[in-house]
Amino acid sequence: MILSDVNTTKFLVNPKDKRFVNKLKKISPVFNYKLNKVNHKKSLVYIALMYDLNSELQSIKDIQQRSIEAAKLAGFNTNKDGRFTEDVVYILLGRNEKFNRAIMEYVSRINNPVWKHRVVTEYHYNKLALASMMPDNSFDSSAFKMLDDLRKKQEELEAILFNGPTLPDIKKSFYESIAESIDRLRMEQVSEEVVENGLIEWTPYPNYDQYQKLEFVGDEIPEDEDENEV
Repeated sequence: MILSDVNTTKFLVNPKDKRFVNKLKKISPVFNYKLNKVNHKKSLVYIALMYDLNSELQSIKDIQQRSIEAAKLAGFNTNKDGRFTEDVVYILLGRNEKFNRAIMEYVSRINNPVWKHRVVTEYHYNKLALASMMPDNSFDSSAFKMLDDLRKKQEELEAILFNGPTLPDIKKSFYESIAESIDRLRMEQVSEEVVENGLIEWTPYPNYDQYQKLEFVGDEIPEDEDENEV
């Protein structure tokens, strides 16, 4: 089988499209990365073939075999023995952080509701687990059952997201991405509470101090503002 034999029309972005790379970059800057001795476009094609829900390779349940087939279809370089080069194997094993982040970005995009559900379960699991360790809290069996149910739901959602187990380094990147999503979730909640309680006016510039926030209540910077004062 070669790439032309695979139906990619329903992918997040069609790998056969001449603007495939640029379209992914427009979706997210995370897809704009460089790899050592590995073709950027081929690496993105690999991600699409490996993780897109509409990829025919999703029928391959063995994660290692699926990875090999995706790598072949993506056109990764092989040595004289027909094996993938060390640089290719390096990223396939999840040893490149930027490549891993691109995988997480793709998975979150094509499985957005499930990804969000996974983020929420992680958030509530951590919150409940932290509460259970507080000395002034008395946790009964129902609370611990809730923790166990959340853990099982996490595993269930991960199986849907990746259609199988993931390698340790890729899983590490997954947890990091989930943690980042939780941080964003917390910030959204904080912003909503602040606006709801009328403490300060909402601003699209959260990194500015209080004085600057009040200057940019709208979504436009004043035309006459001195750049050095911003």
